[in-house]
Amino acid sequence: MAHLARWVRPVAWLGMAMLLDSLDSAIADVPPIRWRTDYAAVMADAENARGMMVVYFDDRSDPCIRFEQEASSNMGIAARLTATCCVRLPMDAEISVGGQPIRLIDHPAFTPLKGGPGLAILDFADPEPANRGRVVKTLNFSSGRTCTADDLGLLPRQPGDSRPGAGLGWLTDYGKAVETAQQDNRMLLVYFYREDGGGGCRQFQSETLADAAIAAGLERYVLLKLPTAAEVSLAGANTVLLKHPSLAEMVGLPGIAIIDYSDPQAPYHGQVVSTFPFLRGRAYTREQMNVILDLPPGKLTQRTLIYAIKTHPERPQSASGKLDAYLAAEAESHSQLQARIRLQGHHAWATRFQRINRRLPWGLLASEVCAESWPGQSLLEAAIDCVHSWRRSSGHWSSVRAFHPIFAYDMRRGNNGIWYATGIFGKRGR
Repeated sequence: MAHLARWVRPVAWLGMAMLLDSLDSAIADVPPIRWRTDYAAVMADAENARGMMVVYFDDRSDPCIRFEQEASSNMGIAARLTATCCVRLPMDAEISVGGQPIRLIDHPAFTPLKGGPGLAILDFADPEPANRGRVVKTLNFSSGRTCTADDLGLLPRQPGDSRPGAGLGWLTDYGKAVETAQQDNRMLLVYFYREDGGGGCRQFQSETLADAAIAAGLERYVLLKLPTAAEVSLAGANTVLLKHPSLAEMVGLPGIAIIDYSDPQAPYHGQVVSTFPFLRGRAYTREQMNVILDLPPGKLTQRTLIYAIKTHPERPQSASGKLDAYLAAEAESHSQLQARIRLQGHHAWATRFQRINRRLPWGLLASEVCAESWPGQSLLEAAIDCVHSWRRSSGHWSSVRAFHPIFAYDMRRGNNGIWYATGIFGKRGR
């Protein structure tokens, strides 16, 4: 996204927001939000603090007034805004670009606001200097939509709030979560939980989600938290979401599912790309969850097999290079062939070897591993089993455990209930 110019002209705004004439006594403890009016000074403070910054473009429309009323009465919103450098500006506030004044709202960084009122969140906490000051989220009020505490999940809470997962913005409405993920071009992570805390949920919430590194990784996602029995309206009918065919590999258990809305051009856009049920009631550890959150973009079967590789106790390195789109297509094709003929093997490898080599860069040579699961296993169980199968073969394992500059993994299930897996690598020649 576009970066803001660091050299800006201070902006003055004549007037403060109207205070409500009366406040309900129940909200008396909500802390007041310090809306400043000097854009340059607020940006400098955010930079010095290596923190976040909120820019509020206010046109005094009904959505803006509703937002201010909500922010003055909602502890969830106030707790985040009072811990953040905040500036409120009129729509005609200006900055200087190349010595020429332009309206701040017209800066490319704020394009998602479409010239209208709303909020923008800037990140000055990124450890990479080149990334500091990026607009990482916008909330457009023009459509009448206002702001909730969940929309501000990227922001820290007030110091002293140490509840597990307190800084995470978990939505609870499926439709709103999908809409937010689509608008922001982000992945949607759905946590299906048991309301009694069983099935691994209690441990997952108190240990894994409470970990600071996991919380930081989750900030890249739109987060949705639903009970396992949650119903949503799909095609005009109420459906238990966990029983939808696209989530069949959750096998009805609590756990994590991820839907990819990050790239509208990707073939898997809007599809479920991860299903990680709590098998046998076991929650995912911090290490396993780190792998889940950092899987490369791809299809469900690809990402699941890559997860099984990366979480094997011996830490094989074949999935540590670059997931190559061409090799992914070859791995998918060969997995489909094995599943169709219901026979594991390197079928027509001599021909495929020559074809693949012609497409490989840097003088790399093609290499392949294949495996099959036991009948009747779920996708995740089969992926783990296929990796164990490779471990039992010294020849296959020598390829799986080694680092390769480019790689691909995929798997398909035959009508015999067996999953057939393929790994293809671009290996350095000798």
